[in-house]
This record gives sequence, C-alpha cells and structure tokens, in this order.
Amino acid sequence: MRTMIASLLFIAAALTGCANKQYSKIQKWKVAATDPVVSIGHGGVFDGKGKEVEVSPNFVLHAQRYYLKRLYQEGSSEQKALFQQKQRSIEKIKPQDKSEKILVNAALLGWLVEAVKPRDAAQIGSKNSALLERYIRLKDGELEEVPNGGGPVRKDLVALLWREGLLTFLSTNLGGPAYIEQCRAAGVPIPPDWGSSSWKYLGKLGTKFISPGIDADLYAFEGDAPKGVCFALPRSSGETISLLGIICLGTDTGKSCFWDNQKNKMQFGIPKNTPVPLSNFAGGADLFNGSGGICTDCHAGENPFIVHPGQPMDIANLLPKTWSDPLVHPAWPQNQGPTIALNGIVLNPGEDSCLSCHNKPPGRRFPTLSTDTPGYCGVILPKTIQFTMPPGSPGNNASYAKHKDALLASCNRSK
Repeated sequence: MRTMIASLLFIAAALTGCANKQYSKIQKWKVAATDPVVSIGHGGVFDGKGKEVEVSPNFVLHAQRYYLKRLYQEGSSEQKALFQQKQRSIEKIKPQDKSEKILVNAALLGWLVEAVKPRDAAQIGSKNSALLERYIRLKDGELEEVPNGGGPVRKDLVALLWREGLLTFLSTNLGGPAYIEQCRAAGVPIPPDWGSSSWKYLGKLGTKFISPGIDADLYAFEGDAPKGVCFALPRSSGETISLLGIICLGTDTGKSCFWDNQKNKMQFGIPKNTPVPLSNFAGGADLFNGSGGICTDCHAGENPFIVHPGQPMDIANLLPKTWSDPLVHPAWPQNQGPTIALNGIVLNPGEDSCLSCHNKPPGRRFPTLSTDTPGYCGVILPKTIQFTMPPGSPGNNASYAKHKDALLASCNRSK
C-alpha cells in the first residue's frame, strides 16, 4: 500500500511539474513592453505612436505572443489549466510554416479572449482577426494561405482546430437582413447594392490617414425616406477592391449604421465593376471581432464620418438633428459625448479655441475621449492636429495648445 501511495504521489508530482513547466514557459516569453497594435481599420495597423506599421509574419507572431502572454497571465488557475489542455490537444499536428504558426496562435488567442473576457476583449478580438487575415484567408468556407504569405496551411491542421472548438471566433451568426431592417426602422437610409447607379461618385479621397498607398474613391447616396446620407469608400489596388466600408446616417434620428466587405470576420475581394448585394456585406453585430476593426473607435463625434475641410466628403446635409447614435455591437464604443474636456479652460489673449468651430451645430463637436477610444486618440486626433487643423494653416496650431493638450489628456482617462 505504501509503495502504491508513493507511486501515486510521484506521478502527481510529475504531472504538476509538467503543468508548471508549461506555465513557466509562457510566463518567460519575451514580449513587447506595451501593446504593439493600438488600432486597426480599413486595412491599416497602427502602433503606439499612431504610425502605420508593416505587417510582416514576424510582426504578427510577436504581436500574438504579447496578447497570448497577457491574457494567460490575467486568467484564473482554472483557465490556465484549460488553456494548457487546449495546447496539448493540438500538439499531434505541429505547425510548420509561419502561416500555420500564425493560425494556431490566433486560434488559441481567440479561445483566451472568450474565456478570460478582458475589458478590451472587443479590441483584441478585432486585432486577432486583422493580423490573421494578413496571412490566412477564408475562401469558399476553407482557410488558406494568402499568396506570397508565410507558407502553406495543411487541411488536417485546420480540421483539428475546428474539432477542438478553437476557430469559433471566425463564425458568424446570420443577421444581415435583420440588421438592415433594424436600421430602416431607426430612420437610417439603407444603401443600395454596391454597383448600383444610385451611388454618386464624388472623387478620390485626398487626405488619407491610413493605407496611403491604396487608391480610395468616395461614393455617396442620399435618401429621402428615411432621410439621410450614406458614404461608400472602396479602396483598391489594380482591378480588385480590397476594402469597402459603408456608413449611413439618419439625419432626422441621429442613428448610424455600418457595413463592411467581410464574411466570417474576414475581408473578401471585389473585382471592379462587379455588383454586390448589400446582404453579402457584414453589418452591425456581424462586424464584432472582424478584421476590419472597431468602426466606432474612430468614427465618432457629431456624425460618424471623418470629414476634412475642402475634401470630397465635405458636403451639406451631414449634421443630424441629435447627437449621432451608432447601431453597433454593445461591446463597441457607443459614441458618448459631446466632450466636456474643453469646458472651463481659460484662454489668454492670443490663444485660440477649438470651440470656435467644434461647437454645437452647425459646428461639429468632439466625442468623449478615453482609453476606450484608442483609434480616435492614437490615429485620428494626432494626425488631424498634424495635417489638417486648423483650416487654412494645417499644423500651425501653437495658439491652440491648451485645447489640444486637454483633448490629448482626456485620451488617458478611463471612461
């Protein structure tokens, strides 16, 4: 009996040692000190300085390791044990090329996001899909490598990940028609199918904060019943539209709706001059955890459009009667505002106020900024300050320093 007990204790100690070894391994990973991806959107990936980064396979792998380690550390003992169990369940097929390593990391990260439920789950989920999409795409229901990517992806590895429930973050509940009807009932004009003659071409986008190397064309649709406006922004390279976001605003109700060329959380290419029904686009909650990012992380304020003075989007009829209210997944930013960050700031002679333009309509007020809006704070606001504001003298904003500093400071506060 004593021999048996001793043997059992030895086995238990060995198993515990294995678990601790796995735990220690991920704990000792050397990762970036801060989040390597602050924001994503319309094909762009931005770092902590608001700069668009080159998304190489190594960058993706390093970013994934940062999120894997962070969420593993935040997890409970039970979640850590389950994570290790998931790791062991897929060890029978070891990833070979970088594409397979990226896929396995994304699968494990997707599981951790769902299990740990961190405060920024929506942001991490979208980043995970966006990074994966650079080297793995979904085509006709099958995952495959992107040409000139990180290497081939074996079907048996993909099948194993599906069986282990590690790719459920790519699943989409069919809700397109329901979202369209919700938007219509909320007084938002429903955009015509892509390729319809109802879209009016306004020209090329001149000021581009993201993906400057990709052509961006602007189309508009104005609706009467419900009353409002829609913008479509196809971004293309060659004969293929790689990114196509559509935003519609009901000007009577202030409600706004969002669509993107995504299917199963990943973007799909559209050959130019090819019509695409709106029902083929992901909209509303179907965009959650998608590779297009969190729309309302950047598209916030008096209306959901990012408008630069004198650019094609700077047209009439863009101001709603009430503060813009997006119909999006509840985990996304809900466009709180307008901000009160500039209220009560005393300006001295020679100092200028952003509120001379960004006031109540006909001005366009700022949203409430916080750590929940890293896209607006890390990309939109600093690039606007640098390249487009104030009107007539972009970048020469020293006299606006108090207001500029107050807005940037509000970005560091929690909601």
